Amino acid sequence: MLTLYQTQLAQVIIAKCQADAEFKASLLADPRAVLTAEGYAILPEDKPIRIIESLEDEHIFYIPFDKARTQLSEKQNDTFYEGYEYLGWG
Repeated sequence: MLTLYQTQLAQVIIAKCQADAEFKASLLADPRAVLTAEGYAILPEDKPIRIIESLEDEHIFYIPFDKARTQLSEKQNDTFYEGYEYLGWG
């Protein structure tokens, strides 16, 4: 699960993309370099990073890889479920 810091940093990165077309283009072109420069903890070098930009009239529902093949756990609070992460709406 993402830490509060990672969630807040992800929101800052999303806001920068919305405000700065050049920053967004850089993120789309080289996500690992941009995320590293922004201080976002990312996957090891052997794991690819995919940035998905939603269109105005769509919503992306992200299904993460299920390492343990567990079912959704009990609700912990209004936003997070164990093993699942929410970064924002597209």
